[in-house]
Amino acid sequence: MSFADPWIFGWTQLLTIIGFVLTGGIAFAGFRTFERWKREKLEEKRIEIGLEASALGYEAKFIFDAIRNPGSVELEWEELKGDKDQRRRAGPFFAILKRLEKNSEYFERVWKLQPRFMAVFGKSTAATFMKIHQARSSVQVSAGMLMRAAYRNEPYRDDQFRRKLEAAVWNSDAENDEIGTLISDFEKAIEAQCFPIIRQKLRGEG
Repeated sequence: MSFADPWIFGWTQLLTIIGFVLTGGIAFAGFRTFERWKREKLEEKRIEIGLEASALGYEAKFIFDAIRNPGSVELEWEELKGDKDQRRRAGPFFAILKRLEKNSEYFERVWKLQPRFMAVFGKSTAATFMKIHQARSSVQVSAGMLMRAAYRNEPYRDDQFRRKLEAAVWNSDAENDEIGTLISDFEKAIEAQCFPIIRQKLRGEG
C-alpha cells in the first residue's frame, strides 16, 4: 500500500461527510420552509373562518329582527288549517314559525361553521354558538306553544308565563329582551375572537 493510500481514504470519507451535511442542511431548510408554509396556511384558514363567523354574527340581529317582527299579514298563515277564528287567533304565531323556516339556510350555515370554528379557536367557543341555538329554540318553542293554545282558544291562565312566551316570540320590549341579549352576546363574542386576527391581517396588507 502506498503512502498516499490513507489520504485517499480520508478524502473519500470527508466527501461523504460533507455530502451528509449538505443533505441534512437541505432537508432542515426544507423542513423549516414546510413548517412556515403550514403556519401560513393555518393562519389563512383562521382568517377565512373568522370572516365567515363575523358575517354570521352581524347577520344574526337582522335575521331575528325579521323573524320576531310583531307585525304579520294573513298571507303568512295561509297554510294554517282551521276555521276563520282559529286562523285569526293562531295565525300570528304560525307566521313566526314560517319565518324561522324561511331563514333555515342561515341556521344551517351556523351549524356547519361551528365545528370548524371550534377546531381553530378552541372547544370553549361552543358556548358562543349555544347562544344562537338557544335563541332560535326559545322563539320556536314559545311560538309553537302559543299557537296551539290560541288555536284551541285556551289561553294560558298564568299571565306571567304567557307574557314570558310572548316576550320570546316578539321583540316588543327592548329593555327586557332575553332573546335580543343572546343575539347581542353572540355577536360580541364572535367579534372578540375574530376581529384581532382580521385586523392584524389587514395591517399586514396595508
